[in-house]
Amino acid sequence: MQSRLPWILLAWAGGMFLPAAEERAEIVTPSVLIEDLGDESYPVRVRASYELWELGADVRALLEEAAESADPEVSLRAGELLRKIQLGILPDSPAEVVALVERYDQASATERLEIIRELKELRAWRQVLKIHELETDPETLRRIAGEMAGVSVMAARDLLAEDEPNFKQAKELLELGRPEAAQLMALADFHRVRGTLDEELAKASKLQGVAGPLWRYVLHSAAGNRQAAAREAEAAGDPLAAARLRMLDGDPSGWLVHAPVPSGEIPPTALDAYRKAAAALWRGKEVSPPLVRELVSSIRTNFDDESWLSLGVLYALGEREKADPLLVKLSPTTAFLTFDSAERVDEAVEIFGIDPRNPDFRGWMEKRFKVLIDDPDEMEDELSEISQLAGFMERRGMHHELHEAMVGSLVELGKADPEWFMEVIGELGSRYSMAGAIRPVLAAAAEFGANDDARWQLIRDSLFGDSRYSDGLWESASAFDADLTHAARVELMAKLLGRLPDDGEAQKWWEWQLEQTGNGPKMERAERYGLLLAVSALNSDADLFMLLCDELKAAGFTLDDLGGYSDEFRFASFEVFCLGSVGRWDEVAAVWRRDVERNPANAMKQAYLAGALRRAGKLEEARVHDEMAERLALGDPRTMRSIGQAYASSVDFERAMEWWMRAATQSVEVDQEFYYSALLVANESKQQGDWKLAASLGEMYLLYQVMKGEVSDQPSAFSRGRLEVEMARAFSRLKDDREQSVKTLTRCHQSGLTDGSMADFFFPGLREVGLNKLHDEWFETTWEAFSQVLKRYPKSHNTMNSLAWTAARANRRLAESKTMLEEALDLLPRQAAYLDTMGEIHFAQGNREKALEWSRRAVIRQPGDETLLRQFDRFESGPLPLD
Repeated sequence: MQSRLPWILLAWAGGMFLPAAEERAEIVTPSVLIEDLGDESYPVRVRASYELWELGADVRALLEEAAESADPEVSLRAGELLRKIQLGILPDSPAEVVALVERYDQASATERLEIIRELKELRAWRQVLKIHELETDPETLRRIAGEMAGVSVMAARDLLAEDEPNFKQAKELLELGRPEAAQLMALADFHRVRGTLDEELAKASKLQGVAGPLWRYVLHSAAGNRQAAAREAEAAGDPLAAARLRMLDGDPSGWLVHAPVPSGEIPPTALDAYRKAAAALWRGKEVSPPLVRELVSSIRTNFDDESWLSLGVLYALGEREKADPLLVKLSPTTAFLTFDSAERVDEAVEIFGIDPRNPDFRGWMEKRFKVLIDDPDEMEDELSEISQLAGFMERRGMHHELHEAMVGSLVELGKADPEWFMEVIGELGSRYSMAGAIRPVLAAAAEFGANDDARWQLIRDSLFGDSRYSDGLWESASAFDADLTHAARVELMAKLLGRLPDDGEAQKWWEWQLEQTGNGPKMERAERYGLLLAVSALNSDADLFMLLCDELKAAGFTLDDLGGYSDEFRFASFEVFCLGSVGRWDEVAAVWRRDVERNPANAMKQAYLAGALRRAGKLEEARVHDEMAERLALGDPRTMRSIGQAYASSVDFERAMEWWMRAATQSVEVDQEFYYSALLVANESKQQGDWKLAASLGEMYLLYQVMKGEVSDQPSAFSRGRLEVEMARAFSRLKDDREQSVKTLTRCHQSGLTDGSMADFFFPGLREVGLNKLHDEWFETTWEAFSQVLKRYPKSHNTMNSLAWTAARANRRLAESKTMLEEALDLLPRQAAYLDTMGEIHFAQGNREKALEWSRRAVIRQPGDETLLRQFDRFESGPLPLD
C-alpha cells in the first residue's frame, strides 16, 4: 500500500530546503498559505503544506473549506492535511506513528485492530483516540472496542504523573473519548480533583436531551451525591444505575428488581420469586408459605442443578429449618461440614450414621476402609466421608481415638493396594487436606515404608508435594541427625512445617541450621537460605522470615540470589507483608518508593507508598502521594478499589472506605469489579455500625449468591448472609419499630446460636443500642450451648476459641474464657486466630498493654492479614468496649 504522505515526509526529513517562516520576506497569512497549495511552483506548494501543518488545529476551519475547492491540487493537499491534524499527526510526530496512521485508512477491519495495538505500544494515545473518534465502520468499531477501553485514562495518567502535570492536555485527551458513561466518569473525576465540579454542574444544568442527564449523572456520582445522581440516571434512561446508587444509600428495593444476572450464569427458576420475597422481607413482611412449599417440592436429587439452586433460595430467605434436611439429602458430606462448622455436632455425626451419645468411630472407619479395599470403584464417596470425619476428630482433639480408629485400617489398605494407599494418605495428610489427620497417616506410613527409599519418596511426595523444599528438608534432616529413621525424618519435616506440635526437636534443627548458614561455598549457602526462608514462609512466621532476610543481606546476598526458591515462594512480596507486620514501615515505604519511581502513573502504588509513609510518621511526604493517587484514579473503579486496599494494608480503613465507596458509586458496569467494591463497603459498614447500609448491601450480596447458585460449596454463607442482613436491618430500625426489631434479633440469636462469626457484631451491637438485659440473657444461652459441645468434646480447641471470642465480644465471663483459651493455645500454640482472641479478652478487661502483646503475636503468625492489623490498631488507640 502506498503512503499518501511522501512529499511531506521528504520535506520534513531534509530532502528539500524549507525556510523558516521568519526568514521569508513577507508575513504570510494562513489564507495566503491556502492559496499557495495550488501554486504552480512545487517548492511553494510543499512549503505551504508544511507551514499549514505546523499551525495545526488553528487552521482547521480554513482547511475544511479548502478541501471543497474546485482546484484539485488545493482540495487534495487540504484534505490530506486536515486528516492528519484530525488524527493528531504533527510535524514532530515519530515517523513510525505517522506510518501506522497512514496505513489505517486503507487497512481491513482486522488490520486496523493490529494498528491500534501497535499505536498503543508506542503510547501514541492522541492518535488512537482520534482514530476511534472518527471511525464510522460498525465492524471496525466492534473489533477495536476492547482495545479502546481506558485509553484516554492511560493517556491522561501519563501527563498527570509528570513532575509538572499538564492538566490542560490531560483534559483534552479525556474529552477526546466517545461520550460513554465510563469515559464521562473519568472526565468527571478529573473535574473533582481540579475543583471544577460545581462549575461543570452549573454548565450541565442547561444541557438538553439525553446528553444532559447522562453528564449530570456522572458529575453527581463523582461528587458523591448519590441521590441526585440516581435521579439523573433515571432521566438518562438507566434505571439500573439509579437502583445501584440508591442501594449504596441504604435502599436495595430497586436493586432487587433490576440487578442483572452475572454473565455466564444460569439463575434459578425461582429467581423472580426470590426477588419479590426478598423485597417483602426488606419491608418487614414474612416469606410466602406457598413459595417455601414450592421450593421444597422442587428439590429432588444431587445431580439436578435446579435442586441446588432452589436450596440456595431457601437458605437465602432464612428458611434454614426447611433447607437443612434437604441439604443432607443432596450432599451428606456438605451437610456434615456445614453442621460441624456451626457446632451442631450431634446433627453432624448423625448424618454419617453415628450415634452421637455412644459413637463408635473405630467401627465406622473400619467399615468404610473395607469398602476402599474391597470395592475401589466406590472409593471417592467413601474417602470423602473418611476425610470429613477424620478432620472432625482432629479438630475436636480426639487424637488417641483417631489413631485407634484409622491406623489399623490404613496399614491393611497399604498391604492390599499400595497405589490406593498413597492416594488415601495424600487425601488425609497433605497440607491441602481438609482432614489434617497427619498423626495416624505417619503411623501407618512408618509400617508401609519400612526402610524402602522408593516408598518413602512416594510418601514424602504425597504429604509434602514433589518440591524443592521437600527434598531439601529430607536431606537436611539426615544431615542434622544421621541416626534418624525414615519415619523420624518425615515426622521432623511435619513439625518444621507446623503440621505437628514441636516437642523441641524442630527448635534444635533451627538452631543447628542457623549455625550452618555462615559456612560453605556461596551457592551452598544460598541454597540453605532459600530452604530456611521457604520453611518460614510456609509457617507464616514474620519474625523468623525477617531474621533470615536481615542475616542473608548482611552476608552479602539478596533475595534474587536464591533462584527457584525466590520465584516459587515470591519472597519479595512476602517480605513486604512481614516488614509491615513487624512495624518496619520505613522499609515498606522504600520498597514502594522504588516501584513508584519505575511507574509513577500507577495510582495503586502511589497509595501503597502514601500509606506506608504515614505509618512511618512522614506525613508531609505521604500527602504528596495521596494527591498523586487522587489525580491518577480518574474514575476507574478497579483503580479506586485497589487504592482502597492499599490504604487498608497500612491500617487506614477510613481512607480505604472512602475509596471503596467511591469505586462502587462511580462504577458504570455491574460486573465482578463492582461486586468486589460493594462487598468491601458492606464489610466496613458493619465495622462502623452503619447498619442501614450494611443491611442494604447484604441484600445485594445475597441476591448475587442466589444468581450464581454456589450453595453446593458454602450453604452456610447463604444462611449466615440472611442472618446478618436481618440483624443489621433490625439494628437500623430499632428506634422506629422496637417491637418488631427485637423479634427479629431474637430469631437471629436462635438461628446463629453457636455461629461464632455472629458474635463479631451481634453482642457489641446489642450493648450499643442499650439492650443489655436481652444481651445478657442471650449470651448465657449461647455460653450454655457451647459448653454442651465442650462437655462432649473437651479437647475441641476450635470450640474453645469460638466460645472465648464470643465471651470477649460480649464482655462477659472473661476470666473463665481466658482459662479456656489458654488450654486451646496449649493444644495449638501458633494459631493466629486464637492469639488474637486472647488479645480481645485482655482488651475487654481494659488491659491495652497485654492486648497489644497478644495481638502482635497474631500479626506475626499471619503477616499482612488486614483483620489482624486492624485489631492491633484498635487495641492501640480505639475505645475500650462498653460494659
